[in-house]
Amino acid sequence: MLTVARACALVLTLASSGHAAAALEGRDLGGGSAFDAYYDTELDITWLADANLAGTTGYTEGGWMDWQTAMDWVSSLDVHGVKGWRLPQIHVPEGVPHSDFFGQAETGVGWGKASELGHMFYVTLGNSAYDPPGGDPGCSPEGCALQNSGPFTNLVASVAYWTGTLYPKRPYPGSTQSAWMFETWNGRQIDYSLDTPLIAWAVHPGDVVAVPEPQTVALLAAGFAAILWRRQRAQRPQ
Repeated sequence: MLTVARACALVLTLASSGHAAAALEGRDLGGGSAFDAYYDTELDITWLADANLAGTTGYTEGGWMDWQTAMDWVSSLDVHGVKGWRLPQIHVPEGVPHSDFFGQAETGVGWGKASELGHMFYVTLGNSAYDPPGGDPGCSPEGCALQNSGPFTNLVASVAYWTGTLYPKRPYPGSTQSAWMFETWNGRQIDYSLDTPLIAWAVHPGDVVAVPEPQTVALLAAGFAAILWRRQRAQRPQ
């Protein structure tokens, strides 16, 4: 039966560290007992509940992949019949130099709505950037920026996540193509060479259809049946 706790969990509002709250709505794609994804009401995208599904399923060892492998994995992903997944994107504001995205300050132009991963990290989950004097962290990855992981599994502080956004190729000789990535241990956004092994977190444009629990379907069916019966009774000649 659909419990009160389960019903309340359909909408999870995360607010911490004084940051603005953003809603994550659970999506049960397979009709099981746990949410497979969370719809981000502010960004209008859906995040997989498992932040390293490629590693969980053994697609690659530990989920580590170069950029092209990550792109191939996410484009072929099928989660209980839901396809069309992609990597998070960075929307570079018009007129903003790319060099401005290298800073680690959480309020810089490289964060927030310019980056889906940055928005999740700072706004939705309420984490803070780690930017010590001199630029030397001096702490373990687990003790730095990522303090809140929300309802997600396998979102850890010692990894870096690929985005699907390529970085403009540098003009000097011998330069190679790179793509934007996001580091969870310090909240930094930077570009890495495409052959670097990183982690991938799948997102889906817009909302995805949640599978109703069997008990919920039965309750809805019973409700419609009751409405139909009352209408038929009211239409009978008196």
